[in-house]
Amino acid sequence: MRIEKKITKAILLTVPFPTRFSGMPMGLIEMGTAFENHDIETIIIDLASLSVGGIMTDEEWQIEVYRHVMTIVDYECCFVGISLCSPGVFRGIKLARYIKKLMPTCKIAVGGPHLISDIQFLKKAETYSIDWAYHGQFLPCKLFAEMLAGEIELEEIPNFSFRINKSDVQYNIEDSKCISRDFIIPNYHLLKNPEHYYFGIFKDGNNIRRFNTSQISTTYGCNSSCRFCTINENRKKFKNKIEDVELWLLKLKVDGIRNIFFDDPNFTEDTLRLEKILEILLKLDFKWACQARIDSVQPELLKRMSMAGCEYIFYGLETGDDTLKKYLKKNISNSLIIENIKSTIKYNIQPGLSCIFGIPGENRDSRFNTYKLINEIDSSLPPNSSVKPLISPSFYAVYPGSEAERDLLKTGKVLDYFNEYSTEKAWLDFDDGYGAYHYFEHEYASKVYDEIKQTLKQCINLKII
Repeated sequence: MRIEKKITKAILLTVPFPTRFSGMPMGLIEMGTAFENHDIETIIIDLASLSVGGIMTDEEWQIEVYRHVMTIVDYECCFVGISLCSPGVFRGIKLARYIKKLMPTCKIAVGGPHLISDIQFLKKAETYSIDWAYHGQFLPCKLFAEMLAGEIELEEIPNFSFRINKSDVQYNIEDSKCISRDFIIPNYHLLKNPEHYYFGIFKDGNNIRRFNTSQISTTYGCNSSCRFCTINENRKKFKNKIEDVELWLLKLKVDGIRNIFFDDPNFTEDTLRLEKILEILLKLDFKWACQARIDSVQPELLKRMSMAGCEYIFYGLETGDDTLKKYLKKNISNSLIIENIKSTIKYNIQPGLSCIFGIPGENRDSRFNTYKLINEIDSSLPPNSSVKPLISPSFYAVYPGSEAERDLLKTGKVLDYFNEYSTEKAWLDFDDGYGAYHYFEHEYASKVYDEIKQTLKQCINLKII
């Protein structure tokens, strides 16, 4: 089965969902690059970045979408792709319905992390406005572009479901472990305002400025098994070739992007591979940041990372309570956490520290064990330190495919991802807060955030992101 009319124009969207940081929609940029290589004009509407720090109203995002849709002459030649994360499914459905009303004959597809675990997505009544869904872990951008260009059948897209008519859905679900990932160097010109994307962590002197920042993932998947995470469940381990990573970095340099956030789940996991990447970074003179397990770094490695331009590492501190550490399956001692934070700062790298609250079984004592750890980190650092750790508050959320979801299912609770759970303003203060399912109510979240602020008032060296 092939599309009836070749697609000549594509609109790729993120969902209008409140976030705390503005990161580039890398999957959509890669997809758009593949489309342009097949002469499909592509527009990216990044509604998520427009929602940073607040809740975008329906009227606001509808105006943004409408002005782009009005530039399209032939709706039958238009494809619309929407990236869905689990807390944003409800808004993604509203977005799809709105677009279908404006362009009844366009083709609408969804993909993203939520769809990996929801194979029956198109069978649900709420999704009537959506034509196609991609359920794999790696988006086959080149195949998808060929399909839209009318070169291959819909059935040739792996891990794909599509409507044959209003009531029938065809599935082409394969073992996603057999699917390799396309390597595509993104065309950043697809983003109309690339200067908008920054993490607030790169400095010019002592001032944080809005420098162009791109995410890069050199590896996908994770060997850890943290209870709250879906990366180890949904993604096999995949590594881009070092020579491909170098090509990507060279492209960033040419495009004037000065800063990089390596989005690998644990950038320091494979030290031999990391050393090769550090050699490239030394030559190209980027400022960069990454994520890492705090037990996967040591002083000599941090020294080399700093020499290669590393300015920030985001660590998952999670909790200071020993019982909750075991529950989360992230049993890293507080003493090692403190020592490695000190080593990170010694080499002029700023640590970001994620602290998770709202963990099942959490109580006042366990919360205050985390606050105690924060105070111990603060007191272990010299008072005149120019590099100060940043605390990033997060809330324990349940996502499809995670062990956290399986725990919840055992209690008889079934989540409805087509609704938003935590929509009170208090959740905007936390990562994984707004829209997700939590074990605690928003009043508890407000109390916790007040406690965090009180704790940090007593600190000399730590502050909140």
